[in-house]
Amino acid sequence: MKVLFLTAIPPYKAGEIYNISDGYARNFLIPKGYVLPADDKTLSHVKELKAINQKRISEQSEKLKEALGKLNGLDIHIQAKITPAGKLYAKISPAEISKAIFENIGENLSKSLVDQLPYIKDSGQHEITLQENDKTIKFTLII
Repeated sequence: MKVLFLTAIPPYKAGEIYNISDGYARNFLIPKGYVLPADDKTLSHVKELKAINQKRISEQSEKLKEALGKLNGLDIHIQAKITPAGKLYAKISPAEISKAIFENIGENLSKSLVDQLPYIKDSGQHEITLQENDKTIKFTLII
């Protein structure tokens, strides 16, 4: 019997269609709500959901690309306490940098971009370069 897995049960992945034994499907998987029979109605519904999800992802991607275009070449200012020697009392984390970027461009960075942000330990200007797919984003962080 062909079934669509709604939840992942090793070795089966959620959202995939597998051919499994009729007894296992009817007696265990279907009553527990782990799968649906892979008939025409279910398959058409899954295709609709995948299309909607793909459209949403592409819209978010376009919105992020536009926001990253605003970030490219921008000067981001962060205020922090500095010692007389020019060192910071506490280093500035990627989360704080991400928050400052959000305040400037109005968009949150993706997790992959936030993971690329460095910890800043000294005051002054810091050139930061981020890589997203084939696009390079450079901006200046001023503390």
